[in-house]
Amino acid sequence: MEHSEEWRRRAKCHWTSIEAFKDSLSDDQPEVKAWAEEQRSGSEVFYPPRDHVLYTPVADYAKAICNGKDFKAPCAVRIECLLYALRNNEEHGIFGGMSHRERNALLRKWRRRRPNLDLQASDDSLRADAQRMVDERGK
Repeated sequence: MEHSEEWRRRAKCHWTSIEAFKDSLSDDQPEVKAWAEEQRSGSEVFYPPRDHVLYTPVADYAKAICNGKDFKAPCAVRIECLLYALRNNEEHGIFGGMSHRERNALLRKWRRRRPNLDLQASDDSLRADAQRMVDERGK
């Protein structure tokens, strides 16, 4: 499935509404509300602005969608999304519930454990290993 990238159609970020993000904001976040008003689609929350006031609330919202929050299930293709970002060295955006910095930290840890790590491999063991790394990170 990863190679055909059919997983992208199943990703929650593909179906995220900018209106839902706007509704989640409190009145004490006028800068974030102004930014949200300028956005055309919900998928833009997965590319938070670099502005220090805006980054955290936008990134946290995107991560909550990926990882599941408020009794909602995590995105069904979160691991595929994470592997896509790692394989393609995505430098911006939230992929698999992680920022670029978080993905780099995860990759360093993963490579210490598995020095011959091949991210281009398409076997199920790579996906299972990625799932274990993400689960350990959350503890």
